[in-house]
Amino acid sequence: QPLEALYEVFRPYKEAAERQHMVVSQTHSPFPSWLPEKGVLNARVLEGQKKTIALTAYLGSKYCVIHPAFHPDSTKRLSAKEEWELNRDMYSALIPALREHHVVVCLENMFTGYKGKIYAACCADMAEANRYIDYLNNLAGEKVFGFCLDVGHALLVGKEIYSTIQEISRNLVALHVHDNDGRNDQH
Repeated sequence: QPLEALYEVFRPYKEAAERQHMVVSQTHSPFPSWLPEKGVLNARVLEGQKKTIALTAYLGSKYCVIHPAFHPDSTKRLSAKEEWELNRDMYSALIPALREHHVVVCLENMFTGYKGKIYAACCADMAEANRYIDYLNNLAGEKVFGFCLDVGHALLVGKEIYSTIQEISRNLVALHVHDNDGRNDQH
């Protein structure tokens, strides 16, 4: 839908939050952020992400979580170079919208699965996540990218939460806090 129509869809939520003196601390873009071999659809997903950024500002929030792109089939993983280029291009295309709406996009630590097993995916490694965020903020010339640590995702890939927070702390701006059994994403 056009952005103006989406504002009307979200207006009752915005007004209800204002009446109750509630703050929308963050939003979350629809996902996945990228689908293999879906060029036209991926262009539509990118436009949807830009609209989500505008809606984030409309709702009075500063932070919008947008998952990094990675191959959803762990048996067909992209090379590190392919994944880097894909995310660099996807996130950098959002910079004009971020500047316009004064929103910070948060990358999130991800996981994937294959045959009942959980594997780390893009940005599950905090050094990698910091590298993405630092590069993108440097490209933007301002801090328009940050990190959302999903503690449940971290548990799934065997990360110890305290040290993970220490590693990402300079870019950490949002949290997704939920528990799981370490084998399933139960949220």
